Amino acid sequence: MASHFPKPESFPNNLLHFDALYCEEEGFDQEFSSGFTTKDEIHSRHDLIWDDEEISTLLSREKEQCRVSYSAAILDASLKTARNEAIKWMLKVISRYGFAPTTAFLAADYYSNFITSLSFQRDKPWMSHLAAVACLSIASKLEETHVPLLSDLQVDESMFVFESKTIQRMELLVLSTHKWKMNHVTPISFFDHFSRRFSLHCEFSKSCEAILLPVISDIRFVEFPPSVIAAAAMKYVLRKLNPNNAENSENEIATVLGLNKECVDGCHKLIAEAVGGNEQLVGSKKRSFPSSPSGVIDAYFSSDNSNDSWVV
Repeated sequence: MASHFPKPESFPNNLLHFDALYCEEEGFDQEFSSGFTTKDEIHSRHDLIWDDEEISTLLSREKEQCRVSYSAAILDASLKTARNEAIKWMLKVISRYGFAPTTAFLAADYYSNFITSLSFQRDKPWMSHLAAVACLSIASKLEETHVPLLSDLQVDESMFVFESKTIQRMELLVLSTHKWKMNHVTPISFFDHFSRRFSLHCEFSKSCEAILLPVISDIRFVEFPPSVIAAAAMKYVLRKLNPNNAENSENEIATVLGLNKECVDGCHKLIAEAVGGNEQLVGSKKRSFPSSPSGVIDAYFSSDNSNDSWVV
């Protein structure tokens, strides 16, 4: 959702060549070579343009947005269970409707913030699911072109079914808890910039998204800000696709984002543990990655150890 304002003179000075991801230039018909710029040419140029101001803006917004109290979330067994069940339910609904990955991250972020706030009443079992429906509804309204009716969101083994007006009241409570600042930075916010910075194919971003979608419900990731999670995911994908040339990119990512290497390594370790043997989530020449949230989640749940990684 972040807006980018690229400068024409800012071109990458360190292009990395990954066999599976490198962008090849396409030729243009001679009939368009007489001073006119084609639509494809504009898109091609955009793929090579990046601006450090994009990252500065994202990092500034990241510091300003609400963050979950990690100690409260990790130490409270009831919150861990509620979050795990709610986000797994969200992912099933997202899979059913083919929502964008950003919708999943926003909904999970809203929910995690809300259940650690004073507005959340733990003694009411129905409130957790109502909050999940409301958070998913808000996220889908921000990100999706076609949004289902509130009644249609309550699918896939919903323990409770709520009237639309009840969900709308909960939406207002969630919005007020976040002070109506819902344009959150997520790990996905960083992928496009580095795809262009390193002149990588768009499949790089999709591979990073595919790695993170199945681990959203893991409570351990609440400890890390979006920039760290993004850096760790990119590190994981780069090492899988081209381990011999990944180190320089990893170092540049950490430097540009101003991150502590040990912190990124810790998050990377959790990603490796959570993903486990699900190598089909990483794009390669020999194996294509799922291109939608539905495909990612189906691939994850179909693996031998899928459910084990979701238990808290």
